[in-house]
Amino acid sequence: MSETQRLQKTSFFPVVIFFICGALFSLGIWTSKAKSKQPQNDIPKVKNETESFYLENIERREKRLILKMKNISGKGITAYSFSTNENEKQDFDYSISGHVIKPGEIEEIEISLDNLSPRDGVANKNSTIRILAIVFEDHSSEGDFNIANEIRDHRLGEKNYIQRINQYIEEVLTSPKLDPSTALKMLKSHIALVSEDTYPKFSFAYRMGLRSAKRNILYLLENLEQQEKKGKFQTQTLNNTGSSFRQEINKIKSQMEGWLSRY
Repeated sequence: MSETQRLQKTSFFPVVIFFICGALFSLGIWTSKAKSKQPQNDIPKVKNETESFYLENIERREKRLILKMKNISGKGITAYSFSTNENEKQDFDYSISGHVIKPGEIEEIEISLDNLSPRDGVANKNSTIRILAIVFEDHSSEGDFNIANEIRDHRLGEKNYIQRINQYIEEVLTSPKLDPSTALKMLKSHIALVSEDTYPKFSFAYRMGLRSAKRNILYLLENLEQQEKKGKFQTQTLNNTGSSFRQEINKIKSQMEGWLSRY
């Protein structure tokens, strides 16, 4: 073999190696891109039955989907409902908290992928998330009327229950000789008399509203009861307008009146 042939053969191998490495590198990049894009193929469809709750964006974060919904109406949104399957729905009602999704604002809805595909925990692109209804500040709605009406019925149940308990608080406040322990027992006994079973002919949503209001009020009273058991209100009665116990009862009453103002 001549010197020229040896040089040609020697220079051939680095060139081959260079092209092989380049091909493998390109394949690695392509594979990496394919993997990074894979989750996007798993994002399900979104069917929106409203006009004013606009889907701005949807993205996947690990085992969750984040829907960014924008209020494109001229009115504040106080409740919305969505579903991830045909058997159940989720309602978010901000009437108690007072939160309002104002015009132009974005609400992030977080959905677990397990809710979309409970068997394997992987999002199914054939699944559908449905934005069912929204309720505005003025109580009008968009989307499925029946579902929006359920939200309004739930609110009505809460409202009627709170109004009734507020009357009991007024009675307690006008009984000046009551000590804190007796006053709290009276209020809790009144609350126990009213439940969703008291109104069997009303809608399910209405009765669930009663239950929700009962749970919220009991929570406030139980916190007050814990303070009473620790001796915070010893020797006090409702007769003393400056007593801390009377002030705490009035705080609960004011909070409930705040709830009522938003229904």
